[in-house]
Amino acid sequence: MLWSVLLLMVVMTLRGLWPQVRNLHWRTLAWLSASGLLIACNWAIFIWALQADRLVEASLGYFINPLVNALLGVLFLRERLARTQRWALVAAAVGVGNEVFAVGVVPWMGLSLAVTFGLYGLVRKRTEVDPAVGLGVETVLLLPLALAFLASHALSGAGNIPGLSLPGGAAPLDHVGAGGLSELGLLALGGAVTVVPLIAFAGAARRLPLSTLGFFQYL
Repeated sequence: MLWSVLLLMVVMTLRGLWPQVRNLHWRTLAWLSASGLLIACNWAIFIWALQADRLVEASLGYFINPLVNALLGVLFLRERLARTQRWALVAAAVGVGNEVFAVGVVPWMGLSLAVTFGLYGLVRKRTEVDPAVGLGVETVLLLPLALAFLASHALSGAGNIPGLSLPGGAAPLDHVGAGGLSELGLLALGGAVTVVPLIAFAGAARRLPLSTLGFFQYL
């Protein structure tokens, strides 16, 4: 989240989007707060899945998500599906069901990922704001929580980046080793590869029906 904020500040500056940020209505800010919480939950679940070696369940979530998008589009946006689209969704649901059966457990993690990201897409579709501005506001609103989390880990010596945390307190800059800088670089890259797809997704959600967007997600 920290690196995403820094990157989005640069993007909004280069595109001259700050006037849009200053003119945001309080209702828009409220919706962006809700979507920010949804995407933060999605990120947290996915990262926990990576750390817990539960990649199969996490992957199932992103195969379930297009089905959730189509369902939300029909229920909340009154989207109508052609007969061929309905059959395509049935085929996709059968394929996903087969994978769930093969795993042998109820993929609660995957369902959580699918529902949080599906609701995120629904909220962003109903929020008339530039994709970069929306994501920038979302991450800025949640930045204090991220900074508090990082600070508590650094002060307790529980940080996971080599050289950045020492028992009894945060490490000064001259204790940061090459390994720590390397991992910082990877985390910064993680911000970029998170921000770019989410900006594209939010832009597509504004232009396409959610059901159509779901089909593209399978591609």
